[in-house]
Amino acid sequence: MCEPPRPPPPPRRPRSVRRAGRRRGWKPLLALAGLGVAAAAAVVLTRRGRTGMAAPGAEPGAPGVEPAAADPAEALAPPPSPSALRESWIAGPAGTLFLREVDGPGLPVVLVHGLAGSGRLWGAQLAWLAGRHHAVALDLRGHGRSDPSVGGEYDVADYAADLAAAADALALRRFLLVGHSLGAAAAVEYAAHHRARVAGLLLVDPPGDSTRLPRGRVEELVATVARDPQGEVEFHYRQLLLGSTPETAQAVLDELAATGGEVLAPSLEAVMGWEPLAPLRRYQGPRLCLLSLLNDAPESLARLAPELPARTVREGSHWLMLDRPQAVHQALSRLLDQAAGAGPG
Repeated sequence: MCEPPRPPPPPRRPRSVRRAGRRRGWKPLLALAGLGVAAAAAVVLTRRGRTGMAAPGAEPGAPGVEPAAADPAEALAPPPSPSALRESWIAGPAGTLFLREVDGPGLPVVLVHGLAGSGRLWGAQLAWLAGRHHAVALDLRGHGRSDPSVGGEYDVADYAADLAAAADALALRRFLLVGHSLGAAAAVEYAAHHRARVAGLLLVDPPGDSTRLPRGRVEELVATVARDPQGEVEFHYRQLLLGSTPETAQAVLDELAATGGEVLAPSLEAVMGWEPLAPLRRYQGPRLCLLSLLNDAPESLARLAPELPARTVREGSHWLMLDRPQAVHQALSRLLDQAAGAGPG
């Protein structure tokens, strides 16, 4: 007698769901962006129809995480035209650094990406600034098309040294400085030591002060990332992509896949040990902090420094320059207007 056909095996769950059971310590990495767990959960429950990513451990289509088409006005903008964009390499303090530039008559603008990103993520801003301002987006050491650090140095001060090398190589005497996430930390460090050169400081979803978190949790997370840098950071980045468009998620995860594991763990450990308030308060020029809705926790920079002008963007993920380019452009316009009449910070 023939046996009845065997039932098909259960569908294989996505990687982020299969491995979620052993991720207990993701709050510290959210603090890398100054984000809080409670706020992340609130976004999942209230932002129906806006997120292109599922909640941690949730299957697509689960309640409260229905994907929807992106707002056309905020779609991922194309990069500058090839005729407007210049690409070059310069000598950095730890290897060759790659730069993207557009020209314009206005005050120069320098754009600094976050951990596991590159200057490519500033494509919408470079396109918007082209013809108006000289704008530069650099790839930090170990990111994008820049060389990894020859000595393995990936501290916040080391990334600020990359920024200093780019500003010096291009002879930028005074410029507006824009940093996202880890790049915001590097921008703050640079501004603290080069106040006369920084005409204004725009921080896009900056990290908070992770030294205020329980050290055991932070050390556990850093050790976990060191064992599996790509897998762990991808898992955590999917939390930060809540509210993103599918195009943003793809761009972010592609950049992460191209970033070497030897960069991720030491960079994460460095920013977890970075204390932002002292360097931030050394720079008193025009400043603005642009926050995602998730960036609201006791250790967030906007909470710790209430004197820092801040604006919360109520839609989009941690990568606001991709999800909400118009909001970033408006913040740039505001700071550029302030910087035009401001003296050294």
